[in-house]
Amino acid sequence: MEAAGGWSADTLTEDLDLSYRAQMQGWKFQYLEEVESPAELPVLMPAIRSQHFRWNKGAAECARKNLLKSLKVQSGFFNKLHAFFHLTNSSIFIIILLAALLSVPMLFVQQAHPELEGVYRLGSVFLLGFLSIAFFYWTASRRLFPRRSWQYFLRLFPPFLVVSMGLSAHNTLAVAEGWLGKKSPFLRTPKFNILGKEGGWKENSYIRSGLSWLTVVEMLLILYFAFGLAAGLYLQHWSLLPFHLMLVLGFSLVVFYTLRGR
Repeated sequence: MEAAGGWSADTLTEDLDLSYRAQMQGWKFQYLEEVESPAELPVLMPAIRSQHFRWNKGAAECARKNLLKSLKVQSGFFNKLHAFFHLTNSSIFIIILLAALLSVPMLFVQQAHPELEGVYRLGSVFLLGFLSIAFFYWTASRRLFPRRSWQYFLRLFPPFLVVSMGLSAHNTLAVAEGWLGKKSPFLRTPKFNILGKEGGWKENSYIRSGLSWLTVVEMLLILYFAFGLAAGLYLQHWSLLPFHLMLVLGFSLVVFYTLRGR
């Protein structure tokens, strides 16, 4: 740690920052998958939001701080490529949200200019993106949990993808703040010490009540994408229907469980 410049608290993911600074000083790391540490998964949507906000904003802060330095120092093309995608991966939420917002007016542009049909088919890149994500998580799942069936994966992956899309506005805000250099305090993920089906969280002091402006925006996005879903049905443009359906479900679930956790 001292050789890498010491502990630094200027990002929300100080461990990620330290690891990159150490690598740029020539240190090498080995990831030991068999070594486990106890952890607790968030049990409430507000806790998930707090955790994701810190992770995504912190990753963007680390990219702002270390990306260019890392690209200059890292040896080898693939090391540089890995550093680029690793440090900027949280920015995918900005792309997801922009693509989602533009997909609704695209329905009407397509209706007005059918001669551009070939251009609209480029939207199939979304399908390729979903397939690549599915392949990535399927490969990781088989590596970590070889005894679990493919039915188990198919039961969990679609809800995970839908909720991730529903968190796109929340995570976009986090990434934007990180890239712009806006500082915020470290808010730890609420812990509840719930073991199995025992315990509760009703009286936990970490639970914060109140309707935030971001939740209101997410409510409006539900209406926006529901309009896009209805417009696609009315105009008989079927290609974006699954995308808009996933967005409506995702934002609805995020808002519902956010308000339920109050």
